[in-house]
Amino acid sequence: MGKVFLVLTLTVMTLTAVSSAGGIPTERSAIDSVNSLPHEYIMVNLAKSITILSDNAVAAEKIGYTKGAGIAYANLGKALYLNGKYERSTTHYLKAIRILESADDPNVLAETYGEYGYQLKRTDMDRANTYMRAGMAIAESGRLDRNLSKLYDNYGVIKEMEGRVDSAMLYYRKALAIKEAAGDSIGIPYSLNKIAGAYLLRGNYAGTFEYLKRSDAYRKREAGDFGRIENLTLYGDAYARMDRADSAIAKYAAGLALAMKVGINYSIRYCYEQLTILYTRKGEYKQALENFALLSSYKDSVLNKEVRLNIAQLELEYEAEKKDHDIALSKLEIQQKTTQIYSLSGITFMIIVLGVIAYTGQKKKRMREKLEFELSSRLKHAELENRIAEDKLRISRELHDNIGSQITVIISSLDNYVFAERDKQAVARLSRLSGYGRETLKELRNTIWALKHEDAELQDLVLKINEFTGMVCAIHSLEVTVVNSVPAPVRLSSIQMLNIYRIVQEALQNTMKYANATAVDIAFAGNGRGFDLTVKDNGTGFDPHTAAAGNGLENMKFRCEESGGIFTVSSSDAGTVVTCRFTVQ
Repeated sequence: MGKVFLVLTLTVMTLTAVSSAGGIPTERSAIDSVNSLPHEYIMVNLAKSITILSDNAVAAEKIGYTKGAGIAYANLGKALYLNGKYERSTTHYLKAIRILESADDPNVLAETYGEYGYQLKRTDMDRANTYMRAGMAIAESGRLDRNLSKLYDNYGVIKEMEGRVDSAMLYYRKALAIKEAAGDSIGIPYSLNKIAGAYLLRGNYAGTFEYLKRSDAYRKREAGDFGRIENLTLYGDAYARMDRADSAIAKYAAGLALAMKVGINYSIRYCYEQLTILYTRKGEYKQALENFALLSSYKDSVLNKEVRLNIAQLELEYEAEKKDHDIALSKLEIQQKTTQIYSLSGITFMIIVLGVIAYTGQKKKRMREKLEFELSSRLKHAELENRIAEDKLRISRELHDNIGSQITVIISSLDNYVFAERDKQAVARLSRLSGYGRETLKELRNTIWALKHEDAELQDLVLKINEFTGMVCAIHSLEVTVVNSVPAPVRLSSIQMLNIYRIVQEALQNTMKYANATAVDIAFAGNGRGFDLTVKDNGTGFDPHTAAAGNGLENMKFRCEESGGIFTVSSSDAGTVVTCRFTVQ
């Protein structure tokens, strides 16, 4: 093993030197050498491997070495996947498959089919099975034992994810038999770990530790740390299942340290997740919060189910298209305003020229300075409006793409824990957390909606409120009606849109919590200079002067006044009336 890594190191040093000097290896032997880098080397040198494999693929294509290019792209796809770059990994795997399907090498094609299918296991199980079976069929027909053992191992993982543990165990044992017959000391511990994991799913802890100890004997002789990381996390899983929290924490912490050293993102994320859960169970919330905060920086979207992934992708594409359209419209408006300003400048210049004939000295100078100041102010105002519009679009995109996707991942992870957890109390707590996450995501989307609706019409807000009250009526035994009788169209800023929506939302929530009401009327009516918003219920009422400060009245008053309105509230035995009067400029 030491000699192998010495040769690999010398090869990589040579290729790195060539690359840093501005050159790319063009000989087939050099390309084949890089393509022969073992999985263990790639795992412990991810960043360096991605650079070297990328250069190698370019070099192979440059000299028309089809098979070498296909293998290079497949290896690059593997390295990117292990590094958490899933979209780039998929692109390179598909490119490798297209290239290798035209090459006459079933061994390489079977391996690439299998690796890409294994990558798809968390996002598209049907396609994962299809590619894996295609790879196994090629390997079985050609009796390609080396590839077949790896394919059996990975196919067992897919069966395990489908809940078919017996089928998974069958394929794991097939893989182990092939590796033991070939004396594959590198591959044997991976199969031993998978069998240990299957025993753990069955609740057979004796079997789990038996196979883990056999695996440890091989891991001690390995040059890299990846295998030891896998063993440590598997020990952690076993102790966690056995409710031995302290032992599990020690194993996860040791695995995390090695994963941080190597840079294996999904192992780092997994250890942080488990440490967060274990510290929470122990009631050590400070440590749980610290690990959860660290986990957030390593979160990725691959854990989402296919439906959520597709919906999120469609939403992102739609939002990106709409925002690009909004930006284009904003730029067009700025151009039109600039054109108008320039036209006004020409007219002003003509006026100044005429003024020169009619007036003299200081009066002409004052006129010119005044006009120039007005032009400068209008230009600055137009530029400011453009920057504000672009900033709002950028903020809404950042909220949707980053915070929204992270909350979605948290919800998905909680749902997965609910599915796997057996403790009923833990399931209830996790379910409540998941529900709270969904409510948070809904509120975030409402905020994004308001940010994107700069200078929208009142009717758009009424439609949004109808959508919200429809959900309220579907869940609670409360009849809510929304009426808009404002005669003329009213334009609202994004701040007004969000504040009025929150006022209605807060008023309904207070009604549901405290009023014991059966009906609520929400009305928008003209008042001569603008419009009035009225939220009226038929509940028991309260005394506004003695009501608790936390009932939301102060929040509603603040939002109303921030939007240029006047806030009033009245209450009696006949119910409560919240009114906001807005004046339209």
